[in-house]
Amino acid sequence: MKAVVSAVLIGAIAATSLAGVRARVYRADEVTPLPWADPNTPDVYQDIMVGTRLTIFIESDTAKSSWNGGLRITREDWIRGTFSGRGYNTEENTYDDSVLPAAGDFPLIFLFSSEGWYFNLAVTRGIMGEWFLLDYRAQAVGKCDIGLYEYGSDRELPANFNPEFDDLPPGRTHWLQGLTFNHVPSRDYNDDDVVDFADFALLAGQWRGTVPADPNATVKADLDGDEAVELADLALFCDYWLERTDIVDPNSEPNGIAEGL
Repeated sequence: MKAVVSAVLIGAIAATSLAGVRARVYRADEVTPLPWADPNTPDVYQDIMVGTRLTIFIESDTAKSSWNGGLRITREDWIRGTFSGRGYNTEENTYDDSVLPAAGDFPLIFLFSSEGWYFNLAVTRGIMGEWFLLDYRAQAVGKCDIGLYEYGSDRELPANFNPEFDDLPPGRTHWLQGLTFNHVPSRDYNDDDVVDFADFALLAGQWRGTVPADPNATVKADLDGDEAVELADLALFCDYWLERTDIVDPNSEPNGIAEGL
């Protein structure tokens, strides 16, 4: 779990104080917060590459005797981004490894769908801290909105509320927070979870060439969509230099270097 609290997170908390239950978004390492695109626009995040995995923590700044709510993605957005739990328990139809100690007694987390996709969450005698974690994966280019909701309370809509969420889950439901992600084409052409010289070599192999748009192409070096690989594409590639889409495992060879470095 998160071993340290970064200065970025501290600044974010200072700028927008916690108000009960909320979601926080981290890189796959569960330590590095994903920055907002604009520090004055909460929960609209910097662009991420297709294939990037994030970790979403559901946390509370107060103890609660009980709480029910969840996360939702619309069906339309589900093709661009998905979330998943950890440690699926087939007998209980829940995700054991997505439940954290602060969730208290008899916490519940399960997936269901109805006019959209939901993870339902429930807490009994929860304490202050992190209650649940879910993994998010950018699947396709485009924007994806996630809504955090709870049952039985009155709250104002988040600033980046998606009107497609008008069809709420059943019951007296209210929105707490909207998370907005924008996915851009991956620069990790060899799928080793890091953008490095191996990916640069694949881009260079198409340099100055005419590249008709091919949605099935493995290497999409024409990042600006003008059907040519030139300096503009190199600049867009470099924007994500050494960025990791997931955790890169160390090389098993003791005399080797970390894979992807």
